[in-house]
Amino acid sequence: MENPKVPKTWAEVRALPDDELVRLYDWKAETTATGLSFYRDELRHREEMRFIAEAQRASRRAARYTTASFWVAVVAALIALAAVLFG
Repeated sequence: MENPKVPKTWAEVRALPDDELVRLYDWKAETTATGLSFYRDELRHREEMRFIAEAQRASRRAARYTTASFWVAVVAALIALAAVLFG
């Protein structure tokens, strides 16, 4: 792999597209020793991503249940109103 242009500032790193950042990482990894914290941090990141995905699914389910409960309450109110008016 040819030597990529290595960013000098944090702003330059932040401006890199994801694929370029991965390419730069892979290039640096060829000559860099990896410590255990790297793997621990990656495992933690993956666990957090799974948790976030599950929380989003739970949030969507809660929104659906809330909407359904609202409509059940509306129907119940209409039935009660009809019972009062015509009962």
